[in-house]
Amino acid sequence: VLNNYYRQFFKINNLDELKKNKFIKLVPRKMIKRSSAFQYYKNRFQTNLNEKVKIPDDLNEDLMELIGIILGDGSIKKNVLRVVNADKEIIDFVIKTIKNNFRLKSTIRKAGKSEICKEVSINSAILVSFLENIGIKGNVYTKRIPEICFWRKEKEVSALLRGLFDTDGSVILNRRKDHIISISFASQALIKDTLVLLAKIGIIGKINGSKRNRIAITGERNIKLFREKIGFRIKKKEKL
Repeated sequence: VLNNYYRQFFKINNLDELKKNKFIKLVPRKMIKRSSAFQYYKNRFQTNLNEKVKIPDDLNEDLMELIGIILGDGSIKKNVLRVVNADKEIIDFVIKTIKNNFRLKSTIRKAGKSEICKEVSINSAILVSFLENIGIKGNVYTKRIPEICFWRKEKEVSALLRGLFDTDGSVILNRRKDHIISISFASQALIKDTLVLLAKIGIIGKINGSKRNRIAITGERNIKLFREKIGFRIKKKEKL
């Protein structure tokens, strides 16, 4: 589980160096001097024409979960945020969060030729500027978790992970009827970032897959912590 990436972030080389339950409060070394304070400076889009648009003063659990959803099923092009998903819980959450935090309306339409997926789109230069200021950028192969998110409160970190696992994660039973929670990304950086955030709240994941692009969470302890601290918004996943 611990490769060179972990060695440069944590003061350990392997799990044997940890006493039982000691890894729950691990904090990346390179982030010790970083700040979790949120800052957003007004830009040319914040004019009287846009005074009805609300700009959040800080991040919160809903916004952190939205960040996870955007990293999983979202995209930004020009001044438009799009989220494509087949689950009503996700679609409703995105619309509600955007409205409550930015006072912006969302447009919902059928996603291409899909019979089950819907596309939520929000056309707003202010919203896109806000998300880019947080650090949401890159494409499917290069995107990663914004640096500020590593320093947030545990409940907020858990919310971001819930957004990720709701969109790109899955739950299965192996031959022994043990649960396996897994998630896959095309971005290697996002794989590593997700592992760090999981470790930050005490959950150990392991990388597998032929392209090393999949994280698997196994073991009674890890599954229990996942359900207690992260969970799923999507009901069909939560019931598994």
